[in-house]
Amino acid sequence: MLSSEGRIATDRAKRYLEQLNGHLGHMHRLRGGHGGHTLPKDENVVMEAGPDALTVRVSAEDPAELERLKSAIAARIGTIGRRDELTVEWRDQ
Repeated sequence: MLSSEGRIATDRAKRYLEQLNGHLGHMHRLRGGHGGHTLPKDENVVMEAGPDALTVRVSAEDPAELERLKSAIAARIGTIGRRDELTVEWRDQ
């Protein structure tokens, strides 16, 4: 299993965790077409809100699925965090 950890610097991590969690659930239900950002069938996403960042850990069976998952999450973070200009800094593990 391949994995990557993303860090989103923000002092409102809990708020964004809740929003991202809702968006991920919605993306999961829309498999097959939401702007190309659907989640793979066997995704593994773990999120943790800290005082100065939201951490997202993702894993997938193959590199293409991992990259697709990272892209989907980064796109959502860009959308829900556009006012704060949030970005994800990924570190593969």
